Amino acid sequence: MQSGQLVPGDQRLATLPADLAHTSADGEVVVVKRGEDLTVVFFDFRGINHYTGWVYSSNGKLDVDPLGNRNWTAETIGPNWFRVDAS
Repeated sequence: MQSGQLVPGDQRLATLPADLAHTSADGEVVVVKRGEDLTVVFFDFRGINHYTGWVYSSNGKLDVDPLGNRNWTAETIGPNWFRVDAS
């Protein structure tokens, strides 16, 4: 969407500003909008069929892998934050 606004069902790769680029591999995050819920995936490793990283979930839950992987684990590390290993 040209407006830059996310709509429900939207998933986008976003480049972080230079001062935050160190927080995710390659300075990129994936932003997912489902209904009113917003999820942001910060990577520390990105492979062809595997990633590890930190995930922010606005609703405080992470019931499915935000990138659609079937094999994944998530550990709660704080309010709204999770550590994810997915393949």
